[in-house]
Amino acid sequence: MAANLSQHREPRFDVTSARKLGIVALMIYTVFVTSSRAFRTPNDFAEVHWLLDYRFGFVKRALIGEIVSVAASILSLPLTARLIFRLSAAALLIYGVVLIVISLRIVSKSRWSAGSVLAALVFLSSPFIVMSAHLIGYYDNIVMVLGIFSIVLLVKGKTWLGVFVQIIALFVHETSIILVFPCFCLAWLLLNSQHQKSGKPPLTFIPLLIPIITFLLMVFFQEKLLAKDFVNSFSSYLAQYKFLELDSNTHVPVWIARSFSEYLSYQVPVFPQRISAGEMHGLVLPTALALLCFLGSVYQIRAFSIESLVLLNVSFVPQLMHFIAWDTARIWTYSIFCIFLCLWTYSEIFAAYDETAASKYLCLAAIIANAIVLTPLLDGAVDHYDLVTRILLYVPVVAGAALLIFTQDKLSKIERLSIQGVEISKLLLPKRPSDN
Repeated sequence: MAANLSQHREPRFDVTSARKLGIVALMIYTVFVTSSRAFRTPNDFAEVHWLLDYRFGFVKRALIGEIVSVAASILSLPLTARLIFRLSAAALLIYGVVLIVISLRIVSKSRWSAGSVLAALVFLSSPFIVMSAHLIGYYDNIVMVLGIFSIVLLVKGKTWLGVFVQIIALFVHETSIILVFPCFCLAWLLLNSQHQKSGKPPLTFIPLLIPIITFLLMVFFQEKLLAKDFVNSFSSYLAQYKFLELDSNTHVPVWIARSFSEYLSYQVPVFPQRISAGEMHGLVLPTALALLCFLGSVYQIRAFSIESLVLLNVSFVPQLMHFIAWDTARIWTYSIFCIFLCLWTYSEIFAAYDETAASKYLCLAAIIANAIVLTPLLDGAVDHYDLVTRILLYVPVVAGAALLIFTQDKLSKIERLSIQGVEISKLLLPKRPSDN
């Protein structure tokens, strides 16, 4: 009786459940392998930012450091390299979980179709994920999680709360204005479109002005809000942390104190070179093209339309950061994130149509390209794996992607082994008339 009861309670998984579990496992494996290609401890530039707080005036990027400083003081914890690494690793882990969750949201909204899974695998194997792991300790992942959360609030009808989260993202890092805010605006447009179709009252655009005004105030009043002699006082403060290299104690405070106009004067002359870099196009475009084609096909976005133009602008607006920053590879990979964020936003608001066969094969090609192509890293670092090792590590991902395509295609074995309707065996070994 006990044995029968135990057997009755044992969970049983049908084919659909097993397939879903396999897809989730494949996603987790993909993001783990891709992240491990460049994972490291935070560099000095990142560590300095965690030590920056508002004792030096109302300085940009000091919000996280202020929170850490207050918490460390309450808990009597010293600010060490180990503590910064643990906080950075925790932020990266939360970020990775969020990316997996929104990947699964896209897949579930598309009814676990092969194309949606392939699109998620393209993103999770992309140079953006490699760079995200490499930038551990930078505030990028915190800004992106806040951007995702703000869109969730907007979609749920909490527009002003979403705007408030956007403001927080700005205080974490000012680049959020072209990294996550454009996606927030796209979500606002899509929701308004949905409201128009269903006869609901339109959304007001006034909340969208608040982050823009906040950013402009930060740009124009930054120098006035800094403490007097900020560079020297912050440099002296950093000198007590022996885990920092001496040059980071001096050049990072100077970098933070520079005005927006100074950034422009240094970086504008090299903008054409950075935006036209062929190696960056080869790095980013396979993933970007695959995701854009999938997005266009499942949500029926017309080519050469105002919608496609808005989508492209939101996707590639982070490239404007080349006007003020020097880390080219990092900036180029941001477009991959923005395209994926657009895809997730569409999936949360509209029902998906069936994807095309071409978009699925393009995704498969992009996954293979992501496994082969090296992502240029900062500080002279290189990919942890050589080409052969990368190929072996991505074999399960490519095999799983190919299996998804071939098991969902409604073709018989004979059709797969035919050329223009004639079986390959009959073409290679034709029967002579006399054989009949």
